This record gives sequence, structure tokens and C-alpha cells, in this order.
Amino acid sequence: MTDTIGSIDPLLTYTSDQMRLVKAFYPHMWDRIEKLGQNGRLVHYSSADAAMNILLNKEIWLRNTTVMNDFMEVEHGLDALVDAYKSEHGLAFQNFLNDNFDGVCQEVATSFDTWQDILRNETYIACVSEHQDSENVLGRLSMWRAYGGSAGVAMVLKSAPFRSETNILAAYSSPVRYANRVDLQGDFLQLLSGFQTNIELLRALGRPVVQHHLFNMFKWAALSVKHPGFAEELEWRVAYTPKMGLSEVIKPAVRSVRGVPQIVQCLPLTTFDGTAFSTSIPDLIDSIIIGPTDYPFALKSAFEELLRAAGVEDPRPRVFVSDIPLRQDR
Repeated sequence: MTDTIGSIDPLLTYTSDQMRLVKAFYPHMWDRIEKLGQNGRLVHYSSADAAMNILLNKEIWLRNTTVMNDFMEVEHGLDALVDAYKSEHGLAFQNFLNDNFDGVCQEVATSFDTWQDILRNETYIACVSEHQDSENVLGRLSMWRAYGGSAGVAMVLKSAPFRSETNILAAYSSPVRYANRVDLQGDFLQLLSGFQTNIELLRALGRPVVQHHLFNMFKWAALSVKHPGFAEELEWRVAYTPKMGLSEVIKPAVRSVRGVPQIVQCLPLTTFDGTAFSTSIPDLIDSIIIGPTDYPFALKSAFEELLRAAGVEDPRPRVFVSDIPLRQDR
């Protein structure tokens, strides 16, 4: 398994051959996983109201890509992928694969074409960013500006729930690839080199495995390729496409987001019977940073109480007030 939310690091229990496979098909994911590291953390910036609801309801909402503020990024990913696939490097990539697995690229392209509208319109995502140690108290200025509003909160997340091996959620995660058409052309050249190096492994694994990973690779290019101008966000996306695999634990609901009623998918923050995997708030939340606001200490007290009610024994050392100077529009 290469990409469930419970397995941001898909390599924990992989054999050496499986590691080579991941490196060959997902080189940028591999690089970001290594940079995140065993003790890396992720962070979700939001309004204080949204963060409060996450803790009160013990759930995270995955929102349809068509109603998110950067919804056109799915189109950007698809357009860049198609353009690069038809480029000189993309054609060389196709020719190599077709020489070794006759007609596999056309089969994958045909299958991918049938899923494009579903990927565009029926995928639900939640976004987090990589968290740097230097941001432990202040947070990141650009993220406060983008998502904080008049009272922002950053929820810093532990890596353990993301690094566990599990398929229980059927929600999948990937680091965002910040790229344009030219960048993706280079990616196909990199992929070709990796496949040439590992061709005996690919032949041994067989055509169905190669076909599966090619489709998966294209799917994530559509869902997680973003304009290079957003690179400082260091984003990861958790994606759930019910028609590609229905979750037993993520449930749909109608909720109002900024006055717009919409269907969201509710990912529970809980423990799961019969498994060591947990997304419970004590197991997930590392700390909370209160962003620029007129009421920092009121928010600090409120979020300490919310964590306590959610089962965190001593929440006070986990809640910080950022003193980063930022004037927000009222």
C-alpha cells in the first residue's frame, strides 16, 4: 500500500523490492517522506471556529474539490499531466513501457479517461502542511494570512497516526507536487530512468501491478499537482473518492461552510476496535497555536478546555499563543 492516510510513510514494513517499486513510481513522494522523517509533524491552519468544531465533533471534514478555494488546481494537474504525457519525454516513457508490456499505456489512459470526471467532481480532500520546528510558537505568516481570518488556529499533528499501516479509512494521502508542464516533462524523464534501472523487478511483478501503479500515479498527478507559486505551503492532501472505494468509517453529511450548504465526508477522530490504529484527538494533536487575534488568551483558555474534554490529560503545555505581528482586515 503506497498512500493511505494511515500510511504517509508506506515503507515501514516494505521489502527491499517494494521499496524499489515505490521509488520508481513515486520518486517525489519518496523524497517528501524522507524529508518529513520519523518525527515529522503536519499542521492544519483554519479559523478558530472550524478548529473548535473539529474538537467538539471529533471529526475532520473532507470537502469536495469543486467548492474549495483552490478548486482549479485539479484542472491544473490534469492539464499539466496531459501536456507532459504527449511531450518528447512522455512519449519516450510510453514507448519504453509498451515495449516491455505491450499496449499497457493505452489501457491505462483509456481507464484513466473514464475516471476523470469523478476525480474532478466527486473527490473530497482535507489539506495539511509540513510543520517546521522553527514554527512551533509563531506558526507560518503566509498561512495565517491565507487561512487565519480574524482569529486563526493551527492544529499541529503527530505523525504516528499517518505512519501506521492500515486500510481502514479508504482515504489516501500524498504530498503535493508543485509543478508546471515543463516540470512534469522532467518527471517523465526521471520515471523513465527509474523504470530502466528496475525493469527486471517490474517484469517479475507483472503487468497487473505495473498497470495499477501507473493508474495510481496519474490519479495523484491530477489530484496533487499544484502551481509552483504555492510551494511554500508544503502541502499534503488527504483524498477520498467514494466511487473508487467506499469507506466503512467515513460518512457523508450536509454541512454549511461559510454559508454554503454542501456535502462533506466526515472522517472520525477516534480509536478503532480490533486495531492499534487511532486518529483520536490525544493520539493526533501534538499542539495548538493560537494565531493573530484580538482575544488570544480567551482562545487559549477555550482550546485548553476543548482538549481536556477530548481526553488530553494536561493540555496547557500544548497550547501556545503566537505573537507574530499581523493586522487582519475586519
